Amino acid sequence: MKVLKNVLIHGKHQKDFFADIFYVENQKPKPVVIFSHGFKGFKDWGHFNLVAEAFAKAGFVFVKFNFSHNGTSLENPSEFVDLEAF
Repeated sequence: MKVLKNVLIHGKHQKDFFADIFYVENQKPKPVVIFSHGFKGFKDWGHFNLVAEAFAKAGFVFVKFNFSHNGTSLENPSEFVDLEAF
């Protein structure tokens, strides 16, 4: 399985964010799942990596990301440190 962690996405309003991409490398076309965590969440919380791995093993490309204004930062992607943005 291929996992691309913390891929930098340039967002609007100078507010960049990270995404992770999970997939199996086999040169076959795959449907894409874009996972949007809930309010007060972040892409690396709890079981989200297990969910991503399960979808990738089932033949999907699974993309999970932090919203640009969810309160995390590029330096601290799994902690609420930017309360003004939140």
